Amino acid sequence: MLRVIIISKGSAGDINPYTGIGQALKERGHDVHLIANDHFRLTIEKAGLNFISMGTEDEYQQGIDDPRAQHPRKSFQFLCKELFLAHVRKNLDYIHQINVHGDTAILAHATAPEGRLAREIFSIPTVLGVPQPMWLRSAVNPPKSSLNIPQGGVRWNRAMYCLVDRFLLDPPLKELNIIRAEYGFKEPVKRFFKHWWFDVDLVVGLFPKWFAPRQPDWPGNFAHTGFVLCDGVANEETPEHEWEAMLKEYDAMPPVVFTTGTPFAHEERFFQIEVDACRTLERPGILLTPYSAQVPASLPAYVRHFKFVPFSKLFPRVFCVVHHGGINTVAACLAAGVPQIIVPTKGGFDQVDNGRRVETLGVGCMLSRASLTPSKLADAILSAEAYTGDKRAHYAREMERVRSTTLPTICDLIEKQIGRYPGC
Repeated sequence: MLRVIIISKGSAGDINPYTGIGQALKERGHDVHLIANDHFRLTIEKAGLNFISMGTEDEYQQGIDDPRAQHPRKSFQFLCKELFLAHVRKNLDYIHQINVHGDTAILAHATAPEGRLAREIFSIPTVLGVPQPMWLRSAVNPPKSSLNIPQGGVRWNRAMYCLVDRFLLDPPLKELNIIRAEYGFKEPVKRFFKHWWFDVDLVVGLFPKWFAPRQPDWPGNFAHTGFVLCDGVANEETPEHEWEAMLKEYDAMPPVVFTTGTPFAHEERFFQIEVDACRTLERPGILLTPYSAQVPASLPAYVRHFKFVPFSKLFPRVFCVVHHGGINTVAACLAAGVPQIIVPTKGGFDQVDNGRRVETLGVGCMLSRASLTPSKLADAILSAEAYTGDKRAHYAREMERVRSTTLPTICDLIEKQIGRYPGC
């Protein structure tokens, strides 16, 4: 039996796939510990995994309510301090306590430097899971950044990365060098994201090749797998009979789903625009958010608010999905073969890049949130069927084709890091 320590930081879209991987590892007989915020205790324990607390529910909500999380320029530094560096020492102590030398492996979300630190400090085999292509730098074909960093030729792009590291990323991440020094690593790391962050045993892309083809300057230890589709559970679920009744009522005119994902609690303007677009079209709509306060007080009879509905059950039965561009929502739309309209948030780390890839696939479009109006959104919804059904059906088939092999492949790759398990 292998002991696998999974570390995941972020929102439900960051936790749910790693919970799914943990379940698959547990079914193989491994002892799985998942380190996450208390907000996700229910999801993780319901999956039968050992839950390890990393931060309180209050801390999670404070992070969501902090305006810096949605600031176009301050969001990444905020994420560095409040997400990447949160509870690092506590997590390292826990990893050290339960490490069984020779029988332990780590799967770390790309937001969790504890995996890289544990490999360096404790020599534990580590796999870095990368849910979004945005994490993988390429001077040859750079991902599209929400920071609107100018892009050019290879030399220009390398120079831009150097400036971003020097002035934006490395200053808040200097705490990692302090932690490394406490364990005897006196030589400081410069430009964490150039080499150090990905210097692990394996970097696993949790997305398929057709969504983001491998670039020549990606890490040499990179491997594609596929999207991990896992709905998870919510602390407050909408009873199935409520949303099922609406879908049956509007079977002849399937509704449009509007969602901004779980980490966004102050999107009043966005939801009002969506409601107004539904009024313009006289089309049924579903507002999907756990935060009731951002839902307009007055809704037409054909627009309903639900706190949580599993994407896998809902999306195949709707007209289109208007969302923020989170990678899990993108993947769920692709699996359902439903058109998607992406409206990235101001501080969305990966959303612009995900939206660009959706447009390239020909299965959706991307709109600017700053200039969004009810009429623009209504026009986009009317045009949704123009995103050819053939392409949407093709990628839905591709998702279905590898659905049964993606998790076993990821488990095999993790087991190979130890060298004594079935994946070898």
